[in-house]
Amino acid sequence: MTAPTIAKRKIARQFTLEIPSHWLVAIINGDESCFDYWNDPEDFKAYQEFCENEIPDNAVLDPSDISIFLKYHDAKPYGVLPCDITETLVTIFD
Repeated sequence: MTAPTIAKRKIARQFTLEIPSHWLVAIINGDESCFDYWNDPEDFKAYQEFCENEIPDNAVLDPSDISIFLKYHDAKPYGVLPCDITETLVTIFD
């Protein structure tokens, strides 16, 4: 059995984002049920605005294995307080 051929795609742009760690499940897997657990409508609104403005639809995300607590991160302009963040590589292909 052979592995499927993966077409080579050209990387258009790469950048990193410092994303609140508790958002990653929702961003990567589309599972927003984690917000039901926290029951924080302001956090959910910030998450939605962040995704709409900062993460393109065709982006591939690769989070690091390490999370750190930061006061200043990429979600701060959306009203998110200091929290554990995960530096995430965002890749956009042509």
